[in-house]
Amino acid sequence: MTLKSKKKIISILMVLGFLFSTMAVLSGTDQVSGMITHSSGSQNKSIENNLLISSNLVPLRNYVNTSEKYSIKSPREVNTTNSNKSESILVGFQFSNLSELESLLSNISNKNSPQYHRYISRAQFERRFEPSDAIYNNFIKYLQSNGIYHITTYKGRSIVTFTSTTKLVDKMFRVQTEDFVNGSQNYYAPIGVPKVPSYFNNYVTSIIGLSNYSQYVMSLNLQHKVAVQKNASVKKTPQGNIISPACYDGTQYFYAPEFQSAYNERTLFREYGYPTSSVEATILWGGEYNGTNTSTPYGTLTHDERVGSFVPSNVYCYFNETMPAGEPHAKVVGVPLNGAVSPGPLAQYDSTGANFENTLDMEMLGSTAPGSTIYNVYGNSSSYYNINLAFNYILNPGSKSSKLNNVSVISNSWGGCNVNCTSFCEDDMEAQARGITVLASSGDAGDNANSTKWVGTNVEFPSVLGYNNFGVVAVGGTTFQLNATSNIESQRNWYVPEGDKNLGGPHGTSSGIDTDLNEPEWQKNSSANLVIKGEGRGVPDISAIANDTLLTISISGYTYDATNATYGGRFEYAWGTSIASPVTAGILSEIDSVLYKNNDSRLGFLDPLLYKLGNEQFEKESSNSTTGYIDTGTYNSTLPALPFYPVETGRNHIYHARYGYSLLDGWGSINAYNLTVYTLKRNFRNNNSDLLGIDNNLTLKSLDVSSYNSTGSLNRFYNASVQQNLFLANEMGQPLYWIQNVIYLNKTVSGGYVVNYTGWVNYPFYGIYQTSTVYHYTFPSGRIILLPHSFNISTQLNVNGNPMDSYLKFFVNRHEIKMNVTGAAFIIGARNYSYYYENNLIYNGPYPNNKFQGGLDPQFGLVGGPTAYLGIFRNSTTAYVKSYIENEEGHWIVPRTRSFNESIDQTGENATNLIYSPNGTGCYSIGIKPGSKEQGLVFYTTTGREKFKLDFLETNLTDGTVWNLTFDGKKYSSNLNNITVYSVNGTYTYEAENTTLFYNQNFHKVISVSGKNITVQIIYIRYSYIHGTVSPSDATLSFNGKNVQISGNGQFNITTTYGSFVLKASSPGFKTKYMNFTVQKGKSLKLNISLSESKQQSPNYIYLYLTLILLVIITVIAVAINLKRRR
Repeated sequence: MTLKSKKKIISILMVLGFLFSTMAVLSGTDQVSGMITHSSGSQNKSIENNLLISSNLVPLRNYVNTSEKYSIKSPREVNTTNSNKSESILVGFQFSNLSELESLLSNISNKNSPQYHRYISRAQFERRFEPSDAIYNNFIKYLQSNGIYHITTYKGRSIVTFTSTTKLVDKMFRVQTEDFVNGSQNYYAPIGVPKVPSYFNNYVTSIIGLSNYSQYVMSLNLQHKVAVQKNASVKKTPQGNIISPACYDGTQYFYAPEFQSAYNERTLFREYGYPTSSVEATILWGGEYNGTNTSTPYGTLTHDERVGSFVPSNVYCYFNETMPAGEPHAKVVGVPLNGAVSPGPLAQYDSTGANFENTLDMEMLGSTAPGSTIYNVYGNSSSYYNINLAFNYILNPGSKSSKLNNVSVISNSWGGCNVNCTSFCEDDMEAQARGITVLASSGDAGDNANSTKWVGTNVEFPSVLGYNNFGVVAVGGTTFQLNATSNIESQRNWYVPEGDKNLGGPHGTSSGIDTDLNEPEWQKNSSANLVIKGEGRGVPDISAIANDTLLTISISGYTYDATNATYGGRFEYAWGTSIASPVTAGILSEIDSVLYKNNDSRLGFLDPLLYKLGNEQFEKESSNSTTGYIDTGTYNSTLPALPFYPVETGRNHIYHARYGYSLLDGWGSINAYNLTVYTLKRNFRNNNSDLLGIDNNLTLKSLDVSSYNSTGSLNRFYNASVQQNLFLANEMGQPLYWIQNVIYLNKTVSGGYVVNYTGWVNYPFYGIYQTSTVYHYTFPSGRIILLPHSFNISTQLNVNGNPMDSYLKFFVNRHEIKMNVTGAAFIIGARNYSYYYENNLIYNGPYPNNKFQGGLDPQFGLVGGPTAYLGIFRNSTTAYVKSYIENEEGHWIVPRTRSFNESIDQTGENATNLIYSPNGTGCYSIGIKPGSKEQGLVFYTTTGREKFKLDFLETNLTDGTVWNLTFDGKKYSSNLNNITVYSVNGTYTYEAENTTLFYNQNFHKVISVSGKNITVQIIYIRYSYIHGTVSPSDATLSFNGKNVQISGNGQFNITTTYGSFVLKASSPGFKTKYMNFTVQKGKSLKLNISLSESKQQSPNYIYLYLTLILLVIITVIAVAINLKRRR
């Protein structure tokens, strides 16, 4: 045989070998990870090189031994650990292009960068930063060379896990594992620093599982109480109201849907719908039964048997009991890892508290994120290994959990002794790059070492993680009282002191400073640094409810319904920051949903924004040489809408609450609507009633006026004033600021006038808030003019894409001044206007539901002198005014204009005897008409912003059936026969979804709103059904061109609309059969189909196979003869 022919044969064998090996690998992997269970004895040959051999082993860099990591003083060594004990190990790898990733995170967090909040996708992250394939694969070979075969690889290549004996693990990492005792805790840990080949030392960032010292605790406790009688006065109504708190001995017990109102979230639901496309995740661990063998309706349980994380029926029952009518219910999905058990009824027999915690997480998060999908991801125990495995899975999910690719919020209702886990930090970096917000409970020990919740340090991991450009939002706990409308009436820090026998103290919010971490820039550059003082990372960042919260849960065969607290019976309630974290996570998910529906970026790592807003909310205004400040009420903030509910009272074992930031509650609790004001960057779409500027050109030819107050006293300082008034709204349409561009006029003895040019910013919006702050700007004062004189008065809003940076410019002729108007998006310019406030729809204004249109429109007036004086004008007064408005496209146009009287006057002053008469396009003459009460001119556009009512009425559905409607991209749900939405004029699409039993014929329609309310009929029709059998059972059944699923015994079921159809049945060797039939509305039709055998001869496959084999033999012989001849 020639060398060439030998090479050909070898090549063929290699191809065949490659194909067979590929098949073997594919058969042993899934879409999440690869399982490597054994390797051949020749494996060492591929890695015998200078990079990997044992002589090159070096200590793993940055490794901290267990005693140092957890501050264990003088642990007592017991004995050498059983060398055959099984250990589960997780190895973390450094991202590629780390400096590029750090730069990306910095730019994403920097609002002055073009990359601000421009997150990348999971696929983009993998392409740019996934750890090296060569490093990853070589490490797997290294494990195999050390006799370790039970290896699991992961998508993303950031971790690899394996299971082996202590003997092999110790040998590979060159350590000696020993058993220790520290106080009452028994644990094992390695002696010595793990060693790896130098080739890997710059890439392996963590080795987790060498010690079992760290076992995390849940930030939760469950209490039991009995409601001895029904409270008939508290009922859930069909109008979307929630059940009021149950009250016993002066204590309110809360249903989680109440938190929608408490944290001002329901206005967002009303305006933008529910977060039905949102995905959240929680990280915890599964349950375990400890006790004697016991029989249950679901099987016999044995000691140390693993059980699920929660009972799904408990969660859905809670939603059914407590959610407001018409709200969609969240979908909960359990994702067990590392041998954990799926959710199910056996979870109620859990002995570890995992059932309580996971159930609470699902019920709390689902209550503030109605309609979303929640993934409960958990391992089999509370270990570093399982926690990191869960985080990594959320970021790199399998095909069965593909929705996790769109996760926006991750909640952690657990904590442990403060450490820095590199693998967790790296996952946190990826989360920020992808716009995912990570939250964690701050802990429940109240900074008291005598608490049963004490973990060894005041601050807890992972809530303490906080760096300049990524980290975790730490959530502390509060307690509050709600009023009759479920709004917060009072709030204080949550803490039960030591010695409180009724509530079992001490416990409460854990807080403090981690001095091992540098104080992040966003803390250092805020007023929080007055408390933290540069000592390190302070926690918590924000807070939420942490006690007396009801839940539905099954325990050892008995189900405690939450509503027993209201209607009578035994009930369970919880306390702990494990309530606060998922409640806040749901709120942030809804805000992310609003941003998504407006094509804005998600919140991502939230701390930089929280500290900027907190700093401005609690910053006090002051006066200087050019800027005056007038405080007319109790409001004292630089923001027109407050993003936080402050916590000013309370304490824990060490810290006290204070005004502003505290190490007890951070900035306070989130106001969902107001926080959205400062994150939503887009205005109402294509609405030309959103204005950016007002311009009035006034020519004052002559003036004869005196001003008097209500008692008849003459105003000796100012004869009159010229005023331009308008209102600024936020991105969602709610008024924020009342703006006045005012010229004071005072006649001199020489016949001229002394004028002061002033700009006023008044907030919060006085129409709905009881207190008001007034800014008074003067620019300049004391100028003297002679009549006639022309004034060009202009006010212009500048919105630079970020609501935090909005500012206003006042102009009078050549003079101008610039002022910040944080949160402002546009000038209201609609004659008929409406907006939402605290879940109510309000028309016109300034005061709610003013029946007169135009009260919020821009106005111009020549009136009496400040303040609140009546100007009496006389015959020689003559003037002209021409006006323009700037639309949202930046074009100056002539507005629609009309005069107005005192019913909608914004000026605060009044005029009598003036008349405004049209005098050309956009121009009016001002003259005298005795007794006239006209106050000036109002400007508006052709399109109003009034919202009109659209009632969608369904017919034929069974009472109580939940049906869904998507209107203009927003999803609404109801179990009543109507769904009501409100919308401005425009053309919209809507879709009424089919239900399980019914379909509708106007599935996808277009509707136009044009100045009036509309009623739309949605007619549902019950499905029809076709069922029966087909023989033979392996036949193919086609219904109207689509294949029908057939069971093993030939049974089939078809759900369809009514009408005439064609059914085709076919099978090899049988005659094809066609059936034409008609199905009536809502009726069933039974068909038994039997195919007859075809007389056509089937091919004899045995002869075909024999023929093929014979051809192969002949070919091989021919090749062999040919080769022999060539020799």
